[in-house]
Amino acid sequence: FEVRSAQAELRRSQQELVSTNQGVLYELKKSYAEFSNSIEAIGVQKKLLEAAETRAEIARRQYANGLMSYQDWDIIENELINTQKTMLTSLLTAVLSEAAWEQAQGKGIDRKSTRLN
Repeated sequence: FEVRSAQAELRRSQQELVSTNQGVLYELKKSYAEFSNSIEAIGVQKKLLEAAETRAEIARRQYANGLMSYQDWDIIENELINTQKTMLTSLLTAVLSEAAWEQAQGKGIDRKSTRLN
């Protein structure tokens, strides 16, 4: 009876190990994918921000020369502000996903090498 009980406990422990390994692997893949996607999103957002800045500069000149209504100029300026906010959100998401990726790898904070110092 004790041998069978020990064998069952061994099988349970082995299955628990497999399950834990699969969970860790899943978390690593998920956090890396999120980090990778957030980096790509920053690239896209940079291009959108450049376009919004160019459009706003053109609109400012047109408005200053009386070629654009206040309402149209205001809409373009608000779109620029929203694009800037979205860019900041993308940067925040990237930093958080990088932290999640590092945590999934088991990396800790090394105060000597942080970018904030």
